[in-house]
Amino acid sequence: MLLFMPFIINVYFVMIGTLEGKNVEQIKGKIKESVLPSWITALGFWTAAQLINFSFVPIQYQTMTVFFNNTIWNSLISIINHQEEYGKPVDVKDLEAELMKKDVAHEKEMMLLQEQISILEAQLRQIPADAHSQSSLPIFLMDLNKQNSRLALPHALCDGRPT
Repeated sequence: MLLFMPFIINVYFVMIGTLEGKNVEQIKGKIKESVLPSWITALGFWTAAQLINFSFVPIQYQTMTVFFNNTIWNSLISIINHQEEYGKPVDVKDLEAELMKKDVAHEKEMMLLQEQISILEAQLRQIPADAHSQSSLPIFLMDLNKQNSRLALPHALCDGRPT
């Protein structure tokens, strides 16, 4: 494991790089960048996997367990090889900070909308009782829309046409 695994990992990166059409310099760069993290991951993964396999798995199932573990290992080394395509691991603190910023912006937007609603409700309460007729309400809404451009009432409400 200590001596043979680095060789296998180098062969993996050379073969995958060749199959992906990379040139020699790109393959050398990938090997320099990824062999050590892959080897450390392999030492941890295979040591734990084999310890569990030989300690707890009945002998007739050990070969199948190694095949299963090999599938997991192939996925891990593929993730290491294509990490720039998959993206670096997400830092939870950065993600939380980004979500908090969005929450604050959403809260401000909700407060602005509630303020606009309360302004509209106050202005609607000021309408005289006789102004509630069909003909005068659209005129009132047009005046209201001109006075408070932040409300931006739909044009169909202001000109009396049904929506």
